[in-house]
Amino acid sequence: MKTLKIVQLVLLLLIISGLVVVLAFGMAGRLTGTIGTWFRHSVVSSSVMIFDHAYDGRDLIRIDSQLNTSNLEFEVSADDQLRVVYYGPESEKDDPTVRVHFASDTVEITQKNRIGFLRSFSNERVIVYLPRSFADDIACQSASGNILFNEDLTLNHLRLEVSSGNVTMQAITTSVLDIDVSSGRVLADWVQADVYRFKISSGNLQLIGLIGKGDIISTSGNITVEALTGGGSIKSTSGNTTIGLEKLDTDLEISLTSGSADVQLLMSDPDLSCDLDVLSGTIRSNFGNVNRHVAGASLSHAFGDGTGHHLSVKSTSGNLKIEQLNND
Repeated sequence: MKTLKIVQLVLLLLIISGLVVVLAFGMAGRLTGTIGTWFRHSVVSSSVMIFDHAYDGRDLIRIDSQLNTSNLEFEVSADDQLRVVYYGPESEKDDPTVRVHFASDTVEITQKNRIGFLRSFSNERVIVYLPRSFADDIACQSASGNILFNEDLTLNHLRLEVSSGNVTMQAITTSVLDIDVSSGRVLADWVQADVYRFKISSGNLQLIGLIGKGDIISTSGNITVEALTGGGSIKSTSGNTTIGLEKLDTDLEISLTSGSADVQLLMSDPDLSCDLDVLSGTIRSNFGNVNRHVAGASLSHAFGDGTGHHLSVKSTSGNLKIEQLNND
């Protein structure tokens, strides 16, 4: 009898775990086929336009949003009009959870909590159509929703704080960039900032290009920057780091606790010095003198006269690879 109860408990836990997985994938939009169709129609309610507010945006200098579950998207208007459009469940026609307050030079977008569980899941989204002349500050907080920049933007200050959701950007140019994501990934084409900071607790960072000086901090996840110009620091507790280095304008330090690093020197005639150290792992290189078959290795090498900036790559546990492009 005791064994039977244990088996029943295990089966119940498996069923609950399966339902949680289905729910999580459904909310992320990863269910396809018949199950995905059922989820979208039976659990996730369809969205309708709740409101479309338009304002004169010529004096707008700041956008401040605090959303709970809605996705947030940014587009660019064809004129200097600011529009905020909200799509949500039809039940919110008379009482939207999303509110917009525009005063002086600032628009505030907020969302109150929705009561309910399954009925609360909807394909809700807020679309902000920016005035074409807008080039100032955007600050966004999201509890559970994605933030998407669907067009190239030039800003003064961009601050994003996401608890659970993804950030997707086209080309962003800004003086100051500060992105903090607890659980989710950051995907971007080109990012150019005088000063930047990426902090990701759980998720991947993937950038095609990054220009500027700053810090990248990752607790758990992979970091990929295909073309990096600038410098600063990259720190990862657990995850792999892949960097294509185009140019150093200051020193660059890459520090990994548990993970491997792959650094590709994209410049044809680099002028820099580099030091690589690994406690438990190997170092591979197509230049310099390193024993590829020895764990706990180090490599020091200078390109040119060695008076340029310094590249440091260290890992406690993981392999390091550094290669010079077109090095014969």
